[in-house]
Amino acid sequence: EFSKRIHYISGAIFGALSALISVAGGMFIVPYLLAQGIDIKKAIGTSSAIGFILSLSGALGYMINGYMINHTSLDYTIGFLFLPAI
Repeated sequence: EFSKRIHYISGAIFGALSALISVAGGMFIVPYLLAQGIDIKKAIGTSSAIGFILSLSGALGYMINGYMINHTSLDYTIGFLFLPAI
């Protein structure tokens, strides 16, 4: 079992990589949890829950950064988010 420090570092790395390549992080989280000895079904379910949180935080980041950079008001957008696509 990994230490808490490794968990925090891994979480930060997985979050950063997920944001950079625009994925929910399942390809990082599931193998990590399997290495911890977690059952495959629990690992996949946990990864799905974490992926939802990552996607919400990523969307919030695109909203804030897009609004700060581009103050034009395009129809149906908030920052870099196009609302009909959501």
